[in-house]
Amino acid sequence: MLIRTNALRSLVEAEVRATPVTEHWGDISSVLTQRCGADVAALFAEPSISRSNGASESIARWYSEAEGPAVSFSALDATSRGAAAGQLTSLLSRLEPVLRDPETADLVGPIVQIPSMADVMVVGGRPVIVNWGFLPDEIAATPQKREAHFRTTLRQFLPGVGVPSFVPSRSSAVPAATTAAAMVPAAAAMTPATAAAAPVAAVPAATPVVVAAESRYRPWLPISIATGVALLALLVLLIPGVLVYPEQGASTAEEVELRKQMNRALEEHVEKLRKQLAESVCTLQNPVGPGGTTPGGPPRSTPGQQGAVTPPGTPGTPGKTDPATPPGKDPATPGQQGAVTPPGDGKRPLTNAELLAGLEKSTVLVLTVSADGNDVEGFGTGFFINDKQIVTNRHVIQNAQPGRVVVVNKTLARPALAKVIASSPNAQPGREDFALLEIEKPSGVAGVSLAGNTERLSPVTAAGYTGTLVKADPAFLRLIKGEDLTAMPEMVVTQGIVTVIQQNSAGPTLVYHTATISGGNSGGPLVDACGRVVAINTFNAIDKDRPISFNGAQASANLVKFLEKGNAQFSKAAGACETTTAASPTPAPTPAPTPAPGPAPTPTPAPGGPTPTPAPGATPAPATPGPGTK
Repeated sequence: MLIRTNALRSLVEAEVRATPVTEHWGDISSVLTQRCGADVAALFAEPSISRSNGASESIARWYSEAEGPAVSFSALDATSRGAAAGQLTSLLSRLEPVLRDPETADLVGPIVQIPSMADVMVVGGRPVIVNWGFLPDEIAATPQKREAHFRTTLRQFLPGVGVPSFVPSRSSAVPAATTAAAMVPAAAAMTPATAAAAPVAAVPAATPVVVAAESRYRPWLPISIATGVALLALLVLLIPGVLVYPEQGASTAEEVELRKQMNRALEEHVEKLRKQLAESVCTLQNPVGPGGTTPGGPPRSTPGQQGAVTPPGTPGTPGKTDPATPPGKDPATPGQQGAVTPPGDGKRPLTNAELLAGLEKSTVLVLTVSADGNDVEGFGTGFFINDKQIVTNRHVIQNAQPGRVVVVNKTLARPALAKVIASSPNAQPGREDFALLEIEKPSGVAGVSLAGNTERLSPVTAAGYTGTLVKADPAFLRLIKGEDLTAMPEMVVTQGIVTVIQQNSAGPTLVYHTATISGGNSGGPLVDACGRVVAINTFNAIDKDRPISFNGAQASANLVKFLEKGNAQFSKAAGACETTTAASPTPAPTPAPTPAPGPAPTPTPAPGGPTPTPAPGATPAPATPGPGTK
């Protein structure tokens, strides 16, 4: 659908690899579709440029797949403009990887340069950008003017990206009128003798000019030729066998195997939930009442009960407290305060409140700022492994200038400079992608522990600063503008399960999961139900042909090796997270004393109701899932 036609007077087009940028539309569309998604590619209108031949000016026609009335962004009311701005932020934020990639930055960079916000159209409720790759000639003249202009246009929807490169095209840098103007001095320089002889010599030369002029009055000729060619093409297409429809490309063996593994994992998870639902019988957790006392019987303990308080008195010493197990201590975990395990330090699943509190303290927002300190060039996520050192991805900080990495979280209260003390050799996909940062002053955060491994169907939580949501957070906007250095955007958490674990001989072990992540989550922790880091979120694997996205992370086992090489201090957790609590065994019944002669006494039920008696051969109901699991 044609959405706009406009002249290109006073506009300068960007040049990419010695040709105008609009002539690279096929390559640009392909890169955007494969790396960012088809909806991002559809954000930019397809150009059709009729370039000036000296007699007429250059004209641009812009086409889009969107249908409906086309309205300029500048002409929208406040409500519609807010909705369109949200869509622009969501779509443009996904350009960051290709704008930062040296192999694609020169190709994609110019498309976010536009003459004004009037060149952002809303077509049928969808934003579409026209006149991309063009700037007013006075703006294109200097880098300073281009930077100031970028701030007033699309930069407001791309706060984490620097000013893209813009090389003015040599063909558009010279006005079309220059050719005609250059002819005037030549005519004026003729001598009188030459001027007098000119009419005689001009007679035979005028013949082709007259013919050319007559051809302009034959508009039916090109139309007739085009119609004839079209009819010939239609006749050829009617020949049987000419039209061959291509088969849909087959998936690679790796893609097929990955989908099979994910399907098997989901089927196992569904079957497990069905069994739990079928066996979910309501039972009394302590049928003999509080304190483990049966009518007329002595107190007893409940083996395996977490957080149980030892009854006052030791055997043979009434009224005294057992010195080996002070009140409030877990007898199974010496030194543990009360019944609550510090987040990430034990094998007990945490409640949602405990898990969230631990992640809020240990997870940080990692910012890379410009050399002058006035702009945020990019951001990602990281997490404390001790009170001064932070782990993130290498690709989050690889383009930062020395001394231009800043970390923020609610525990630090204010931004803190961080220096890079170790990093992986490169951040290429499929390779190790880690970086270790260090702040100057201790933060008071103990850091999270690293789990050695995880397994499929294990519940996991991803924490980080997702770009789409963080950029819309008022606190983040106040922070990057310098209005409030104590402002802190809200951390985003998502939950899911581990679906696939892939061993990679040439790189790190990859953990795929269903906890949603996107740009901004890079470097953030993926934790199990006990709050221990099982992997570091790194990438999204996007199927270029189908709307499928896989959430990818690098296993903690690889991170442990990286940290040990750098002699970093961190806590490593052993064993698996116990996501369920084993059911307490039923004690053997105590033989009832022989009743004295006389009427049988009325039995007194234990507090909480009568004790149910299981049928012979019945299986006890499964234990209730631990807190914080789903």
